[in-house]
Amino acid sequence: MSFAYQPDTYDLMVSEFTLHHLPDFWKAVALSRIHAALKPGANFYLRDIVFVSMPDGSERDVEAWADFNTKNHDFARDSVVTHMRDEYSTFGWVMERMLTDVGFPAGLGRLSRAAARHLPVAQTEIRRAELGT
Repeated sequence: MSFAYQPDTYDLMVSEFTLHHLPDFWKAVALSRIHAALKPGANFYLRDIVFVSMPDGSERDVEAWADFNTKNHDFARDSVVTHMRDEYSTFGWVMERMLTDVGFPAGLGRLSRAAARHLPVAQTEIRRAELGT
């Protein structure tokens, strides 16, 4: 985690499909550093993959996500399953907790299931504004 910054420096930060490459510990470290680097009132946009189900649905999640990607994106099924097994996607409720624990206001995030209406996996698009100090 070599992100060097001055506190209260940035008006806008964007993270797109990066955090799922990190274990949850390092996700929280990255989010904390992002929060510290933003100016009060700045915006943070987060778009990444999270599981919208509970842990007991993991087998179903992997199968549904693999089916969706092979059908809609022409990805090889083995590649999708390997990616899900080897990456560090987390649950939406865990991501929300990490965001609030590092200082982002609670309740401003929104979990978008529009692109994956019938899937237990979705992308999050979270906007954080009016961060305060």
